[in-house]
Amino acid sequence: MTETETLNEYAVSRLRAPLIALYQDPAQRTMQAVHTLLAHSGLYLKEQHDCLVICDGYDQTRTPVRAERVWPALTKAVMNSYEGGWQPVPHDIFRQVPPAERFAGGGLKARPVSDREWAKLRTGSGPQGALKREIFSDKESLWSYAVSHCRQDLEALISSGKFTWERGHELLARQGLLLMREKQGLVVMDAYNHDQTPVKASHVHPDLTLVRAEPHAGAFVRVPSDIFERVAPVSRYNPELAVSDRDIPGMKRDPELRRQRREARAAARDDLKARYSAWRANWQRPDLHNRERWQAIHDECRMRKARIRAQQRDPLVRKLHYHIAELQRMQALIALKESVKAERLELIGQGKWYPPSYRQWVEVEALKGDRAAISQLRGWDYRDRRHDNTQSTSNQRCVVLCEPGSAPLYYNMPGLKPALQKNGSIRFSDTDTGQHVCTDYGDRVVFRNGSDFASLQRELNRVSPVLFARDPKMGFAPEGNDIQFNQALAEMVGWYNVYRAGEEDQVRISRPDVDRMREQCEAFFRNAEAEQNTPAYISHEPRNDWKPPSPR
Repeated sequence: MTETETLNEYAVSRLRAPLIALYQDPAQRTMQAVHTLLAHSGLYLKEQHDCLVICDGYDQTRTPVRAERVWPALTKAVMNSYEGGWQPVPHDIFRQVPPAERFAGGGLKARPVSDREWAKLRTGSGPQGALKREIFSDKESLWSYAVSHCRQDLEALISSGKFTWERGHELLARQGLLLMREKQGLVVMDAYNHDQTPVKASHVHPDLTLVRAEPHAGAFVRVPSDIFERVAPVSRYNPELAVSDRDIPGMKRDPELRRQRREARAAARDDLKARYSAWRANWQRPDLHNRERWQAIHDECRMRKARIRAQQRDPLVRKLHYHIAELQRMQALIALKESVKAERLELIGQGKWYPPSYRQWVEVEALKGDRAAISQLRGWDYRDRRHDNTQSTSNQRCVVLCEPGSAPLYYNMPGLKPALQKNGSIRFSDTDTGQHVCTDYGDRVVFRNGSDFASLQRELNRVSPVLFARDPKMGFAPEGNDIQFNQALAEMVGWYNVYRAGEEDQVRISRPDVDRMREQCEAFFRNAEAEQNTPAYISHEPRNDWKPPSPR
C-alpha cells in the first residue's frame, strides 16, 4: 500500500513554479500575492513554532507541511523583505479568492511490488554474521559463495519442475558444497572444511527446505559418499578470498589482476615497514657534545687558577682573582646552558631531536620517489576518505557530485586562489579576503551551506567558476535531498545556460528531479529575456505636434 498523493507533493506541483515567478518579479513581491496564490489551490500559509507552514483549507486536522519543503525561499525572513513585510493570512481569504481546486489525496492505494522488492522479500538480506564479515573484513562468506555460485542454478532447476535430491546434491557438489540435514532443517556446508560454520539452506534458496521440497521431491536423501567421484568439483570456497575479488559477470576489472596487484602492494608495504624498523634501530639523536663543552669550561677555569697561583703571591689578591675566575666560570656555564637549550629547541622544530613516526618517515621517503611509500600514502588517504564526513550534504556544508574518478582543477580562476593539499585535493580561497571558498576533491566539490536561501546563492556564485570549468558533457548533481540547496543549484545552472553558455556549452544536472527544476528555471529566464527584448508598442495615430514658429 502507498499514499496516493501527499500534501507536500500537491503543494510542490501547484505552487513551486508560480512562487519562483513571483519571486523573480519585484513588482509582485507582496504577502497578498502569496496568500492569493495559495488560496487558488485551497491552501493557506500560517506561522507555527517560528516557522511557516502550509495548511489544507478544507481539513483543519490534516498535518501541515513546512513551507521550506515546498520552496526554500518561503521563509519568514524572506517574507519580511517583501513589500509590507510578513502579514498573516486574512480570515476571509477564501471569500476573496474562491479556490479553483482542493487537495483530495491522502488515501491509500494498492501498488504492485517491483521485481527487485519481491526478490528481496523472497530471499531476504542474508545472515547478519556473513554480512558483517564481508563489510568489516572484506572476506567472502560461505553464504555469499553459495548464493553467487548456486542460487541461479537452483532456481532454474526448481522452476523447471525437475528438482530431485540427487540433482540438488550434484549441483552443490560441483561448487564444493554439501547439503546436509541438521536437527529439523537443512544446511549447506563446505565439503573441504567441516569446521566452517554452515549456512541455512533456506538462506541460499528460499525453497530449499524440507517443508517445501519434500512434497515435490519426496523424503530427503542423504548425500552419497561417492558424490565427488561422480561429480568433479569445478570450484571451492576460499575463506581468504576478498569480496572485491569475486568473479562477477560483467565486471570491468579483472579480479585476478586486482588480487595480484593487492598482494604486490602488501609485499611492498611489508618491505617498507622492515626498512623503517631497520632505520629506526640505527637512528641516533644528534649529539650536542654537552660533556665536552662543560669539561672545556672547567679546564679553562682550572688553568686560569694555575696562572693566578703562579703570578700572585699575596694571599688576599690571589683569593680575589680566584673569586673572579669562579664567577666567569659560572657565567660561562649559564651561557652554555642557554645555548644548549636553544639548539635543542631548534632541532625539535626541525623534527631531528625525536625519531620520526612511521607516517612521517613514509612522507619523507615518498618525496624521494619511493613507489612503496607513495602507495602507502594513497592507502592511508583512501582509509581516511572512507570515514570522511565531507561526502554528504548537511546544514553546515553542501556537496556537489562530479564525474567519478575525475581529477581536481589546479589552476587560477577569476577571484580564486588554488592551494594543493596533502591528500591531493585543491583548496580554493578568495584572492581578496583569503577566506576559504570551496575544496575540490575531483569527484566532488564541497563548500559551506548558507543560513538562508540568499546566503546560499552567494556561496554558489563564488563556487560557480570551479563547477563550470569542468566538461559540460559530464554534468554534476547535488548530493542529498536538501530542497533549498537543490533549488539554488538549479537556478544557478539555469541562469548560466541562458545568459552565459553557448549552445555547445549547455550544462545539465545528472539528477532527473533537479534537472527538471533547472528546466523550469531556464524557461522562466528565457521568457523574462524575451519580454525585455520585445520593442515597445508604437502608436501610428496622428499626433498634433505642430508648433508655431519662433519670433526672430
